[in-house]
Amino acid sequence: MKIDMRRLTLTAVLLSASTAFPAVVHAQSAAEDVYSDYYGDEGGFISDSVADEGAVQQTAATMYIGDDSTHSALQHSSDTYSLRSQPSASAQVWSDDTAYATDSYLSPSPVSQYAGDYIDGSCDTSRVSTFSRAACTNDPTVWLKAELLLWFPQGRQTPPLGVASEQPGLPTALEYDQIFDEPFGNGLTPGFRGDIGRYFADGAFGIGGRVWVLGDDSDSLSFGGDGTGVSFGVPFYNTFGNIGEDALLVGYNDGQTQVAGDASVRTSLDIVAAEIYGRARLGESRAHRLDLIGGYSHFNIADELYLSVNRTQVPPGIQTSFNDEFRTRNEFHGGQIGGEVSLKRGRWTASSLTKVHLGNMSQRVAVRGSSTQGIIGGGAPTEFDEGLFARGDVQGVRSRDVFAFAPEMNLKIGYQFREHVNFHVGYSFVYWSNVALAGEQMDRNLFIDPNDLGNAGPGRYVDINDSGFWVHGIDLGAVIEF
Repeated sequence: MKIDMRRLTLTAVLLSASTAFPAVVHAQSAAEDVYSDYYGDEGGFISDSVADEGAVQQTAATMYIGDDSTHSALQHSSDTYSLRSQPSASAQVWSDDTAYATDSYLSPSPVSQYAGDYIDGSCDTSRVSTFSRAACTNDPTVWLKAELLLWFPQGRQTPPLGVASEQPGLPTALEYDQIFDEPFGNGLTPGFRGDIGRYFADGAFGIGGRVWVLGDDSDSLSFGGDGTGVSFGVPFYNTFGNIGEDALLVGYNDGQTQVAGDASVRTSLDIVAAEIYGRARLGESRAHRLDLIGGYSHFNIADELYLSVNRTQVPPGIQTSFNDEFRTRNEFHGGQIGGEVSLKRGRWTASSLTKVHLGNMSQRVAVRGSSTQGIIGGGAPTEFDEGLFARGDVQGVRSRDVFAFAPEMNLKIGYQFREHVNFHVGYSFVYWSNVALAGEQMDRNLFIDPNDLGNAGPGRYVDINDSGFWVHGIDLGAVIEF
């Protein structure tokens, strides 16, 4: 099994972003955190107004900076407890059941004397279960993400499918003024990506699913004429009679022979992806969160190419047509491993997701060709099961399984417009190591006998050709957590 080391190097670079960078961020953030970032400001205890009962009441400990400015501490003397107030706050006992903590001229707020009751609108999380704590602290447990994808797939290569030359030149791959060899596709292609999941155990881990679809990346090419001024042809290398470089003329006029016709090419690419994954929290602070991600991945990449050529030669009035179909499908099933780091500062958020998909790529290639030839007014044309490029042993259905890997990167910057709603813009990149595309299955070395289109020449070995393929582009979306 051959593995391209350059592709593995690309994977290693992307994975380094999910390990080294998040680790640095986590270490720096942890170094700057203080005790109150995790546990809140100091709390305290005050004694009940009924001295002979010796009851002790628990005051609210601030969960986050800014929730409360009260600071108190316990001081033990003999068998009783007394309250020692910090300089920044004072405590007053108003009744047997309620105490008020005040700071300067701030309005007093009630504090319950019973541990586990609601304190300042929250819960005493020290007396509830892990799952109840998530609801008690109102942490988001469900996420919903929807994104508009504005991506650009890699251009898809084919052999040169058209040439043109000024009269009186004969258009071939060796003699031309213009050659049509630009890759197909590579234009802006819209798509959609959705992600839904749920956190468990107070956000310690979560399970989610993600699907994304990239719309039809279609492209086309057409040319032709009657040979006036410019000649057109479809170039190939003809192994019949050692002709060498040749062309099927679709527009030519040398004053003795005139050929009029046209050629058209249509291509389309579709990509569908689905994932089921789990995420485990590796580290967290008020400013960041680091997750390990792993799960199952599926990709379906379908590519199609259709070639149609029609020509009429006078004299003697021969009409010829060719129709080729090249269709490929690549289905990936495998696992994924990676990480995501999320940063937050005020209402602004940023995240980096990098992972690699490893598994089996099932490749399927289907090729079919046909042609007709006849004399104008001479009855029904003769049909052949051979096309122009789709002829001989190239035709048929072939399939195979190969190992493939697909590194992926998502970068996002967002803004928290509402408490549970975040809008973001981002960039995504996905690369697959082994993808069979339609144009790569076309071989320009052809055996074409002008007098017998059904003769495809001697047999030959045909295999599936594949190569690396990527897509990238801009993401626009929203995240809802509740």
